[in-house]
Amino acid sequence: MHNTRNGRAIMANTVEAYGRTKHVDVHRETFGKEKGASITTSIPPPIDTMYPDIWPVSLQRSDGVKLVIGTQVSNILITSNIRMDTKMKPCIGSKCMSFQLTTTADPMSIKIYLDSTFLQEGLVMLASPQTSCMSSSNIIYQLR
Repeated sequence: MHNTRNGRAIMANTVEAYGRTKHVDVHRETFGKEKGASITTSIPPPIDTMYPDIWPVSLQRSDGVKLVIGTQVSNILITSNIRMDTKMKPCIGSKCMSFQLTTTADPMSIKIYLDSTFLQEGLVMLASPQTSCMSSSNIIYQLR
């Protein structure tokens, strides 16, 4: 991810994907109000963006700031990353202090780059009728 507004860039090493509803994922992102104020979420706003229905955002939670890429059906928590524009130690864990999207302009300024090899491998798996799971661990949760 590259913030074109301030030049900061990270490479995400590990992510965790979560569904939006309690029926899909018990660990889903919280919604609603907290102490009378709306909770900031990763749900993409209904505006024109560089990547339709994708919204990168930093979410302030009780245990720290979390870097999340939101879509309409899921959110992706970045759990390991390293800054590419400066020399810093890698950020390991769900809390990300080295790369934050603090203003409303920041999510609009993000460019997302994907590894094309892994993207192609994933698309092949998705298209294959023989694919029934991605991993043998937690197999019951991955059934199609």
